[in-house]
Amino acid sequence: MLKIISQYLLIMNNVVSSTICIIGHFGIGKSSLVSSFMFGTFSKKTESTIGMCYLNKLIKNENYNINLNIWDTAGQERYAPLLPMYTRDADVILAVIDPTQEQQSINYVNNVLNNVLECRTNNPPFGVHVVISKVDTQENLEKCEKIAEKVKENIEDILFNTNNSFTDVSLFYTSSKQNFNTDLPFLESLEKIYREKNPIIPQNEEKDPLLVHILNNNENQNKYSCNSC
Repeated sequence: MLKIISQYLLIMNNVVSSTICIIGHFGIGKSSLVSSFMFGTFSKKTESTIGMCYLNKLIKNENYNINLNIWDTAGQERYAPLLPMYTRDADVILAVIDPTQEQQSINYVNNVLNNVLECRTNNPPFGVHVVISKVDTQENLEKCEKIAEKVKENIEDILFNTNNSFTDVSLFYTSSKQNFNTDLPFLESLEKIYREKNPIIPQNEEKDPLLVHILNNNENQNKYSCNSC
């Protein structure tokens, strides 16, 4: 109830609260993807995330504001049982796959998403999107596309088994090192979240180009914290 009231008050004050959670095996570029989107920089971390990292971005516009919360989760197996807690309020989940660690990436996402989505049957996320990282390491995208389609089919099977026809599944191909498409998964997710949470906007109306505009030309405040579990 408090969550619903909070979201209502945010909308009434022209602020739409958005939460995106990043999941994936360790060492596959999740934190670099977030750093590229949030700060426009490539972060080649030498140490894996411990527990989770929380980031916040307030995106301001004269018509509406977006309060974006990002949970960058650790990919070690010992932290997997905590994912249902981190993802329980996530509007969109980004499942990151590294083509240079294909099997480990796929196995991890398949295993954890079963638990995550089973806990969300009464409160499904708006989207569970597949993000292929490190496409700069591939000579062509054919292998990446096959991997992405395979993971998408697995996610759709999980959603079907949990009687979920609401959640969207999209594919994105990114390279944090080359700053290629790193903003796209977030932009598309925010577009979906904004429209689902803002009852003023008709669902069948064309996408608002202002959303992309404000994400690239906004006055924003970034907050970052790292917590060990």
